[in-house]
Amino acid sequence: MEDVLLVPTDPSLLETGKYRKLLFTILTYPKTHYELARERLEVLRSVGVDAFLLDGDVNVDGVPLLGKGTNSIVVKAYYRERLVVVKILRLDASRDSLESEAKILEYIKDRDIAPEPILYKDWFLIQEFIQGTLLGSFINEDIYTYNKWEIETFLETLFKKAFTLDKLGVDHGELTRPNKHVIVLDDLDSRIIDFESASLKRTPKNLTSLYQYIFIRSPASNYLRSIFGIKDIDEIIDILSRYKKNRDEDTFNDVLNTFRENKLTPSKI
Repeated sequence: MEDVLLVPTDPSLLETGKYRKLLFTILTYPKTHYELARERLEVLRSVGVDAFLLDGDVNVDGVPLLGKGTNSIVVKAYYRERLVVVKILRLDASRDSLESEAKILEYIKDRDIAPEPILYKDWFLIQEFIQGTLLGSFINEDIYTYNKWEIETFLETLFKKAFTLDKLGVDHGELTRPNKHVIVLDDLDSRIIDFESASLKRTPKNLTSLYQYIFIRSPASNYLRSIFGIKDIDEIIDILSRYKKNRDEDTFNDVLNTFRENKLTPSKI
């Protein structure tokens, strides 16, 4: 494939060899469907998506993208001169639309938990682009470059987002494997991404899933337990078991106090 970075949303490009394969991969994966690809391009262009930016760590048929899920293709794009993320429904998806994810993002918007939704139309979802490092890479490499206080601040901020989701009744559904579902920002804030499997019907397990990953299953778990003086995994299991039974702020504060140097009372959360 020729090196192509920016692909305009011009339906006429489906006629040329240089862009044809790229556009089919983005618009009608895993099939080659000319009429539908043209229709989707026209719709995206009409709402203000000017071009796709081929940039990402996921290679899909030779096309660098942000992601490929079981139901969607995820690509960077320019929307009215703004860099955004566009999620496009695959033709072999197990669902009819991206409506569920769009509604959940709308429900939790303005809380700095997830990317802000911008526009939704059945088969596509435009959302805010978040610049940062995936949690998997951060835990594997970057976390060792920060001091104890910085790591504590990062974890407390992340866990508070998970606790808020729990209180709102939203179960993300993928945070037992959060490597690619959390983005760490340069200031150590974070955003939880990809709510495709999220549900308002399941019992939320966001905080317990993230906490177990960080302190028990992640590559840095031994290091983190060591610097925070967590000597017994049973201590973690006990407090998380209590939290599952009673997801209130007192119990959440106890969860934070397992690693927080200055133990705070619930009123200070």
